[in-house]
Amino acid sequence: IAHTVVNSAPKALDLLKSSLDANGHSPYTLIFTDIEMPVMDGFTFTRKVKSDPQLANIFLSVHSSLSNKSNEEKAASAGANDFIPKFTPDNICNLVIRQIEKAEQAQHSEMA
Repeated sequence: IAHTVVNSAPKALDLLKSSLDANGHSPYTLIFTDIEMPVMDGFTFTRKVKSDPQLANIFLSVHSSLSNKSNEEKAASAGANDFIPKFTPDNICNLVIRQIEKAEQAQHSEMA
């Protein structure tokens, strides 16, 4: 399974926008972001991704050690699809498996 690691939110936004094909579709199906990042925090990054019509359909999960109810609510308010506290590998694995299955189903239905 292909993946990309980016070390800042602005770089991630640039990468996502440059990944769009001629029809405005991105090959990315899942994004994990932290809350605490240099230059742009994860809430701002989430809002920017989810407010862009060409990127909004990408599943975005906030993954943070700042795992309290307030940050979960802020993530949801910013448009995040999920919030996973750090140090819960089973939750991450389950989310990744579900998103891979969805992507495969979507790919098969496009080919039909």
